[in-house]
Amino acid sequence: MGHRVLVFGVVTAILVCVSAAAGAQSAEELFIQGDEYYSAGEHEKAIEYFTKAIGQDPECALCYHKRGNIYYALRRYDEAIADFTSVIELDPENVSTYEIRGLTYHVLGRYSEAVLDFTSIIELHPDNEAYYYYLRGSIYHDMGEVEHAVSDLETACDMGENEACKALHWLGY
Repeated sequence: MGHRVLVFGVVTAILVCVSAAAGAQSAEELFIQGDEYYSAGEHEKAIEYFTKAIGQDPECALCYHKRGNIYYALRRYDEAIADFTSVIELDPENVSTYEIRGLTYHVLGRYSEAVLDFTSIIELHPDNEAYYYYLRGSIYHDMGEVEHAVSDLETACDMGENEACKALHWLGY
């Protein structure tokens, strides 16, 4: 009788594990659900599902990026920066993440860190990033570093960024 109870217990444990595994959602399924909530404007639900997806796949850069975008929209900037930093650690050439993290730093008045992010973008793509020279020049202006601001704005203007040309004109250059 003891042998039957032991076998019954082992079989029950296996069935519980198989049943739990069958009910578990993959990171991709969780991401898709999170994205649906995101599109529907249900931010807290989206955060919940992106967080679950990250739990299933901690290297899901897109999960961190989407969750970071929501945190940014909700003005939860420190959480957004943490997620954007995770994306950059996983994908160091992800230009859009440097951009949104740089903009987040700018919103917080953390100008030096914003400059570093826009510098990273420029270093990744030096020949066709007029917009990022313009943004970095604008941040330098906000920092009171006029020489650096004018240099970046001139570079951006020379590369065809009209807003940079307007900013230079407005600054008297």
